[in-house]
Formats: sequence, structure tokens, C-alpha cells
Amino acid sequence: MKTAFASTTLIAAGLLLLAWPADARADLEACGNIHLEAGAECEIVPPGTECETRCTEPRMELACAAELYLDCEGTCDLEASGECTGSCETECQAECEAEPGEFSCEGHCQADCEGACEAQCGSDSECFAQCQATCSGECEAECSATPAEAECEAQCEGSCSGSCTGEANIDCQTECQGDAFASCTAELEGGCETECTTTEGAIFCDDYYVNHDGIQDCAEALSQIEVEVEGEVEAEASGGISCSAAGGAGAGTSALVIALGALLALYRRWIPAPRAS
Repeated sequence: MKTAFASTTLIAAGLLLLAWPADARADLEACGNIHLEAGAECEIVPPGTECETRCTEPRMELACAAELYLDCEGTCDLEASGECTGSCETECQAECEAEPGEFSCEGHCQADCEGACEAQCGSDSECFAQCQATCSGECEAECSATPAEAECEAQCEGSCSGSCTGEANIDCQTECQGDAFASCTAELEGGCETECTTTEGAIFCDDYYVNHDGIQDCAEALSQIEVEVEGEVEAEASGGISCSAAGGAGAGTSALVIALGALLALYRRWIPAPRAS
């Protein structure tokens, strides 16, 4: 017996642009620990031809880099140099003291570390993804251990320790990840194609595939950072259960719709509720 399908359209372009404090940190484990910049645009693409055509190997690079970074972390464990952290902390403290309320330990760390990625990788997108994932992992590790209310000196110690540790391990990580990168992108490409034939579809952020543990959990994680989420989700439901906003969510409603329902409620004072059909 065929199940009934109902669709709900997620409000785009700014619906999930949340006020993100400078010291907020993104826990995207449910999204495969993929690195996303603040303001990234994410789209949930429903099953179908359009979804399947997006499942190309270049779009798997960020997801593979995030996954392989963790695999290589035990091997690539070089420490930051004193020369790097010393020069970094001097510049960092000047920046932090100029605008202490706006300073972000992780933001400064990522930007500083990615400067080395640009110099090393140039236009090589695979190398840059691997390098970016290395910076993201090291910066998150160091800055998550630094209290958000810490003074500039402590914030900068964490930020510079992360960026300099990332820089120290870039060569090792790109070499280690490179050995498995082709097989990883091929594997994720197949997984993406499978998702694009299910009732949920696939998630893409800035046109890159997101290797999630489940659309609900990933969507909840994405809602915690500055992103735009747009797209139409097909929700599988048992006969007669409506997934529309006006009709309420039933037991068969898509898990993603449930996860985002609370977020929609937060914006009712700005965005009118949809009229009942």
C-alpha cells in the first residue's frame, strides 16, 4: 500500500538567520562535522532528478575532508611552534582589545589558519577542503576549552594555539587524507544518490553535500548557527495525517518538520502565519 505524501515549504532567505554571538561555537557533529562559514546557505533538496544530479564528487569534498580529518588526527599531532603563537598573540590581542565584545576566539583562529591554506593550496579545491577541515578541528578544540567570558589574553592564547597547531599539521593532514580522498568521495557520492531516491532527500550547504546522521538532527544543529535553510521537504505520512502548518504535526510527520516547527514559531512576530487553504 502506497503511503500518502505531504509537503511543507521551509521559508527561505533569512528565516534562520539567527543572532549568533561572537563567542558561539557550532557543534555540527550531526552534520558530519562539516565546516561552514557563518552565513552559509543550506538547502534541503527533495528526492528527484535535480537532487541526483547534484551528487557529484567535487560536491563531496567538504564532507570527506571533515571525516578524514578525524581519521588522521591521531597520526597528525604536531605541536604549534612558539614563534607562530608569539607573533599571532601580539596581533590577536590588539584586535581583541580594540573590540572585545565583537571578538570571536574561533572566528579569529579559523581566519588566521585559513590564510596558510590559501598560500599552500592556491586553487586546488581538494587541498583547500582538507586544510580548512584541519583548521576547523584544531580551532574548535582549543576555543571550546576557553570560556566565552575570558579576557583577551586567554582568548588569544586559545585562538593562536588552535591556528598554529592547525598550520603545523596541514602538510601531514593533506598527505594523510589524500590517500583515501578518492574512495571517500566516491562512497559519499553513492550515499548521496541513495538519499535522493528516498522520501527525505539530501542537504547541501553552499552547494556542497552534507553527510548527516539524520535530517532532523542535522537541521537542529544548523539552526544553531548563522545559516539560511531553504527547500521543500517531502514528508512521508500514514493515510489522512496532514503535515501542513495549519493542520498540525502528527505522528507520521517528517522528523525535520518537527525539528523546525519550534524555530518557525520564534519568527511569527516577524513573519505572518500562512493562511489555511
